[in-house]
Amino acid sequence: MNYKIVASDLDGTLLNSKHIISQENLDAIKAMNDMGINFVVSTGRAYSEVMPELISSPYIRYYICSNGAIIYDKFTKSRTCFCMDRATSNRIFDILYDYDTQLTIRQDNAPHFEKGLDLEEIRKDYHIVPAHLEILQNIAIQHDDFKNFIYGLNNIEVLSAFFRNEEERIECRKRLEADGSVRVVEGCPYNLEIMSIFAGKGIALNALADMLQIPISQVIGVGDSDNDRTMIEAAGLGLAMENACTLLKDVADKIICHNDDHAIKYILENIIKKSAY
Repeated sequence: MNYKIVASDLDGTLLNSKHIISQENLDAIKAMNDMGINFVVSTGRAYSEVMPELISSPYIRYYICSNGAIIYDKFTKSRTCFCMDRATSNRIFDILYDYDTQLTIRQDNAPHFEKGLDLEEIRKDYHIVPAHLEILQNIAIQHDDFKNFIYGLNNIEVLSAFFRNEEERIECRKRLEADGSVRVVEGCPYNLEIMSIFAGKGIALNALADMLQIPISQVIGVGDSDNDRTMIEAAGLGLAMENACTLLKDVADKIICHNDDHAIKYILENIIKKSAY
């Protein structure tokens, strides 16, 4: 198969267990570019949260961000959006505020969060993972009247909610999914990520392939968690990491290496180069 797109998740996939992009993966991205293959970052993060070495790379043009709510073309600075309208997001906020949660919203390529919270305290109480805590500490735009701010927004990309209590998270997910206007995925334990029903990594990947006039059969998608499922199902070849959740492994075409073993290098050497012969 002559593959033309490789779309990769970040955390748990392109990044290793130390949340670092290996030189081996960076070299593989360049090699793919030299072969005429579009390497696409596909992440739950907003564009401003993507690592500087990926933003500055001349070998990456397209970024699927906020779980597929945004396709960003770095060269033209254009955005294709699949966001929530205000009526939908406000209805979702009404549900979320019935529970004990900590919310982050992503809009206009950036994360937004409530100002003045003790981050170490909420990390422990709401099971916030280190990668998200780093975003809150270093990147998120903080707001004094966060609740009033978010209720006034239109075109929210994605909502990320961390729960103190797992039973509440399960109950809240059922209510959100019953609304019918949003897609709900689990980014990590005690977490829910909510986006428009018209968004999702798979929807964005299909749209990007159409834009580039590339058959979806020539697209590889690789990831490790629930928010990668639609991408893995949409791609011509869907790959799950060895460290992926069981749900993703069940729908993937193939399970590949651990994220500490240079996933993009693995795909280049064991799939792309071998498929060319």
